[in-house]
Amino acid sequence: MRRWGRRSRGWGHESDDGATLVETSFVMALLLVPLLLGILEFGLLFKDWLTVSNASREAANVISAAADNPIADIAGLRIIERTMTDDNLASLQSVRIENAADASAGTTYFYDAGTACKWNPCPDPDGAYVQPGWVPSSRNVVFNNLDTVAVTLTFQHNYVTGIIGSSIDLTRTITNRLEPQIFAP
Repeated sequence: MRRWGRRSRGWGHESDDGATLVETSFVMALLLVPLLLGILEFGLLFKDWLTVSNASREAANVISAAADNPIADIAGLRIIERTMTDDNLASLQSVRIENAADASAGTTYFYDAGTACKWNPCPDPDGAYVQPGWVPSSRNVVFNNLDTVAVTLTFQHNYVTGIIGSSIDLTRTITNRLEPQIFAP
């Protein structure tokens, strides 16, 4: 007698409809998990790149506006502190502020949350002042012969999954011409 809804395939022929679904789910998992992890890694790397770019651009803008003011360098460093989170500041390797035309005229600063100034060396005239390599008072701010400032941030991005590697250094340099403070006749 035959039952409705069932087909007999004969001796040894069993249905394998469920096995195909299980195999497909395994293969899809093997393909989708690395893809999703790659998207995560790229997204976090891109976020850090945007943070570094934004912080260096903002610092260069502030330093170029302050030009020859004694607080120019510390004002730029304070902007970096405000633009980056505490986690990002912990991964900040260095900040270099220099004359774009003469790389020897500049100073490399390191973030140090344990000190009052938070930067080593400290360019804050109100704190433990250390004269920068490119002293703000020596910057040319005459309209037709302006100096150009370069701000370089070096940041260590740590990968989450470690598939690509453990970390990579992101470096971003922004150059701005100083704002004229003296207009020559």
